[in-house]
Amino acid sequence: METAEEGVAPPEETTRAALRTCVIEGPFRQPGGELTILDGHYLGVRSVHPGKGPCEYQLDLRFARPGQVRVHRIPWGWLGVAAFLAALGAAALAFAASRGLDGAAIFLIVGLAALAASPLAGYAAARSAMTLVEIRSVHGDAPIARVCGQVGRARIDGAFADELAGHIEAARRARPQDRKQFLCDLMREHHRLRSLGILGEEEYEAGKARILAAH
Repeated sequence: METAEEGVAPPEETTRAALRTCVIEGPFRQPGGELTILDGHYLGVRSVHPGKGPCEYQLDLRFARPGQVRVHRIPWGWLGVAAFLAALGAAALAFAASRGLDGAAIFLIVGLAALAASPLAGYAAARSAMTLVEIRSVHGDAPIARVCGQVGRARIDGAFADELAGHIEAARRARPQDRKQFLCDLMREHHRLRSLGILGEEEYEAGKARILAAH
C-alpha cells in the first residue's frame, strides 16, 4: 500500500455524456460550481475556490461515499475587526461630543475614520464567508469533490443526491474489485487529487492514514 501512490501519472480525462447537473450558486456574487453525473458512473466537478482559481476534473464514483458534507466557513476575524471599528468609532465620537470644541478634533477624526472603515471590514467578511459542499471518499473521508457556495444555503438538492447515491452503488457493481485492490486504487485516486491540487497536504495525509488503517 505504501508504494501504490508513487509514480502514478494522472490519467487523461475522457469525454463522457452528462446525465444530470446540480448547479451551486457561488458565495457573494462570486462564481459557484457544478456537479455533473456522467455516463459510466463518473462525476464531473467544476468549481472555483477563492485564491486558487477554477478547476475541473472527473471522479470515479466507486471511490465516493454517499451523502454530502456541508462545511460553513465564517470569517470571524473580519467580523471582529468590523465590530471593533464600529465600537471604536462610536466611543470616539461620544467622547468628542462630551469635550465640545476643546481638544475634540482628534477624537472626531478617529471616530469618523473608524466608522468609515467598519463597513469595509464587513464587506471583506461577506466576501470571505462561504459554505463548502463536499463529497468525501469512502474509507479515506477526504473531500474529493468540493464546491463553494452561499453561506448557509449551498447544498446538493435531494433529487440529484438520490441519483448520485444510485450511481455510486452502480459504479461499484460495474467495476468490482477485492478489498485489497480497491484500497490500492483508492490510494492512487487520493494521490491524483493531491497532484491536481484538489486535496491539500494535510487532507491527503489524513486520508492516506485512514485508508492504510482500513487495509
